[in-house]
Amino acid sequence: RIKGPIRHILPQPRDPREWDAMEVYDDCLHECIVFIFNPSSPVKEMDIRLTGLDADRLYTVRSENSGAKVGSYRGDDLMDAGVRVRLDTATSSEILYLHASA
Repeated sequence: RIKGPIRHILPQPRDPREWDAMEVYDDCLHECIVFIFNPSSPVKEMDIRLTGLDADRLYTVRSENSGAKVGSYRGDDLMDAGVRVRLDTATSSEILYLHASA
């Protein structure tokens, strides 16, 4: 249901083992889905900085892996500092869902 451009939010990996992440943000729904992949990097955690969010809105972030709420953050915080994602094993991935408060 989320419609919008696909944006790579990490630099395109030069090495196929490096993390990759992309997002789709729907301006009408103020919702976002973020796909994060760790093919085989030894790096276990990364701050994922999002783009295109409304800086003044509060977003609830939920994890597909845990099914739990990660937290609530302002758009400017998600774009500046990002949200910390941990992927412990190689060939792992995460999907984050963001929903803006009214």
